[in-house]
Amino acid sequence: MSRLIAQAAEREAARDIAGAEALLRQALQKDPKSAGALQAIIRFYLRRPSGASFAAPHAATLIKVAPKDPVSFRLLAQVETELAQHERALVAARQAVAIAPDDAENLFVLGSTLRRVDQPDEARRLLEQVIAARPDHLSARMELGRLRLNLGDVDGAAEIARALARDFPDNLAGIMLYADTTKVTADDPIVIDVKTRLLPRLKSLNAIGYSRALRTLGKIETDLGNHIEAFRLITEAKTVTPAAYDEARYKSYVRHQISGISRAQFFGASGSSDETPVFIVGMPRSGSTLLEQILAAHPQIGGIGESVMMGEIAKRLQIPPLDGGRMAQVVGALSGEISQRAAGDYLAHMRGRIGPDARRGVDKFLHNFERLGLIAKLFPKAHVIHALRDPMDTCVSCYLSPLPSGHGYTQDLGQLGRYYRMHLDLMAHWKTVLPLRIKTIHYEEVVADPEGQARAMIDFLGLDWDPACLQFQDTKNAARTLSTWQVRQPIYSTSVQRWKRYDALLGPLKKELAGIYSQER
Repeated sequence: MSRLIAQAAEREAARDIAGAEALLRQALQKDPKSAGALQAIIRFYLRRPSGASFAAPHAATLIKVAPKDPVSFRLLAQVETELAQHERALVAARQAVAIAPDDAENLFVLGSTLRRVDQPDEARRLLEQVIAARPDHLSARMELGRLRLNLGDVDGAAEIARALARDFPDNLAGIMLYADTTKVTADDPIVIDVKTRLLPRLKSLNAIGYSRALRTLGKIETDLGNHIEAFRLITEAKTVTPAAYDEARYKSYVRHQISGISRAQFFGASGSSDETPVFIVGMPRSGSTLLEQILAAHPQIGGIGESVMMGEIAKRLQIPPLDGGRMAQVVGALSGEISQRAAGDYLAHMRGRIGPDARRGVDKFLHNFERLGLIAKLFPKAHVIHALRDPMDTCVSCYLSPLPSGHGYTQDLGQLGRYYRMHLDLMAHWKTVLPLRIKTIHYEEVVADPEGQARAMIDFLGLDWDPACLQFQDTKNAARTLSTWQVRQPIYSTSVQRWKRYDALLGPLKKELAGIYSQER
């Protein structure tokens, strides 16, 4: 058994990925209950692009095989994190620490998971504890840097990044963090080092590392004003680690909801009458985090970040992912008792995060736009803010940003444009048939008139105006977003019409979005 695992490691090091996987599967065939083989194949898949879905069943088996081993729960937490199931990851990580409370790796996994569920104080304490015990713990130092960046401490994050570049000169992790915390210049010694010493060895990295390195170089080239080269690098990164997306399935998902969910299904709806939930929905990179921070600065509003709770409720109601027919069926048949029970579960989750005194709680899981029919059954009096930004700016930013693998529609400019149109079609349907209060907020209008738009949102939520909303950059809320640095600054306009930098490369996208612009005119 150990011989097969060692041979698999050798094959993987030699870039024979298929051979390594075959050997690990052979090991499991010999002994399906081997904890060592299960751990090896889970780690193998976690090193592969989108590999967590393959690792998940093995992680579930490992828990049964070795329920008292903290490694079992630690690996499960890592798998759930990769699948964006952060609350489940937190449960697993806490179990690992409960079994072995002094193990630095367990503390690290728990700290990094807490960062992702917006519990920064405990995350900081644990990460600093790990670093104090093991100053050479690269990943813990990276996580602490990310946490400081999330909290708006850009200088502190940059300091950590510079120290990583100094202490681990052959590792690109610190460079990646540094690029995210700094607008680099051509004479920056770290950038010079990247281009002269590390660049030649990029292709020796595994696929995930190579893709991340290309994206980091793309960020550097963007800072230097070399926008076409940045675009080329990010396009190459997409080819190295392509993200899966079934366009036909998604089209069916949207079509079945539009045809199967009607106004009549909400007559006499008996869900919760609670008005606490506020759902910010829309496309990524649409200015939604800015809206969330403005709202969360209000003393009567709390934020719960990008909560996956509504997705959990959909699972409990036996709605498979991207199954529009089943979604329409459940929405049509949902009883008042089940609606209220599900709404109570969601409210308990929200209240635990925003506290008992907040009158509104903001959930910024953007893809809840796909579940607004279900949300309307649970919370017919909820408020929904639809974040919109110029379609070209939105799509180009989505294409260039390192979104998680679940955003596979960003792999190709043409399909990205078609996805954007389906998002608009579904939102137009919801605005016609749902009892929800839905307000559209345009990013460009927030940039042009911050106070006017902030007042309009607060009024929409039925609250009195508070000037703290204009000091949103000072809020204590963690901003777990790709635009963390920008959202901690006063409102800026440099991202308006940003797509024009890449105009010559955007033919497929412009073709798909042309109809939207002609409708607007």
